Amino acid sequence: MAVILFNVTIKGGIIQTFIVLTIGALCFVGFGMMLSARVSTQEDYSQISMPFSMPMIFVSGVFYPIETMPWILQKLAYIFPYYLNDAMRGIMTQGKNLGDVWVDLAVLLGFVLVFFILGVKRFNRNV
Repeated sequence: MAVILFNVTIKGGIIQTFIVLTIGALCFVGFGMMLSARVSTQEDYSQISMPFSMPMIFVSGVFYPIETMPWILQKLAYIFPYYLNDAMRGIMTQGKNLGDVWVDLAVLLGFVLVFFILGVKRFNRNV
């Protein structure tokens, strides 16, 4: 939609962008599933997700380069999945291909695996 509505140019290709975006979406769906498996109501989920989502937004490198952050926030950025931002920026603005961002994709797939495993293990089927 950004290409059509805002004339955004994607240097690395729309299919590669879609693949990275899909892996990133799976990562955050798994994260949400992992968190929601630990709570019993929607209100509890809202309260437990906010302390995770707000810091992830600010240390992901979207607004500020990670290199300009204090060292503790730089270390925190590597724990949170900032790798989606790095891969998307590489493909969309720098013209990289999937092979160039394979480390970011591997880390994201690792997050997907961990989040889904933890979410499924903690999911209460007796409710």
